[in-house]
Amino acid sequence: SGKSCRLITGWSQVRILVGPLVLEEFSVCRQTVYERRSSLSTKIELLAALQDIDQRLRQKEQSLEELRQQLAFLTVTVNAKAQEAQAQQQRIVDLELRRRENERQLKEEETKIKEKRVRQNRIRNDRELMAVRREIELMKEANSKLEEEGIHILDQLAQEQARLAQTEAQAEELKANLAKETARVETAIAALEAEAQQERQERAAGARAIDADLCSRYERIFA
Repeated sequence: SGKSCRLITGWSQVRILVGPLVLEEFSVCRQTVYERRSSLSTKIELLAALQDIDQRLRQKEQSLEELRQQLAFLTVTVNAKAQEAQAQQQRIVDLELRRRENERQLKEEETKIKEKRVRQNRIRNDRELMAVRREIELMKEANSKLEEEGIHILDQLAQEQARLAQTEAQAEELKANLAKETARVETAIAALEAEAQQERQERAAGARAIDADLCSRYERIFA
């Protein structure tokens, strides 16, 4: 019928039996899958470590910004109080000028009244005498208003001087507080910046351990 009835008697002819080869390929495949999973697990761990460092860095940057804002706020407060004191000093200068001008006008009017009275003593005409007396009365009324204005100016001057003393005391207190806070904040900033610098170095080392393309994608996602 054309079919051979010979038996296979040599071990060299058993190559067509592929049972052991299937087991070997399965073992290699399983090893490959394990290695891939191990590699993926390592990449995930590296990315997680990188993300942890980034979060700590962001927290430190936020803390640094808050400290700088505190210092800036205190500086603005001190400057505002200093400007307030300057404005009060200027008001005192203006009031002092008004006080001196008021005193000058009073003296000038009093001199005029004295001159009118000397003239009054020399007048013999009743009509002219009444006119001079009327002028003296009007001048005295004007002087009374000047005196009232002078008293008001002195009251304002005393109030402004009291406010200035209070403002200057507050300014000195704020300056002392600013100096103390500046030292504290600068120390805290220096410590945070040193920690941040160390973590940046750790991050750079961690980023070098990650595939460049994977690291670039991470940067784009979490930037």
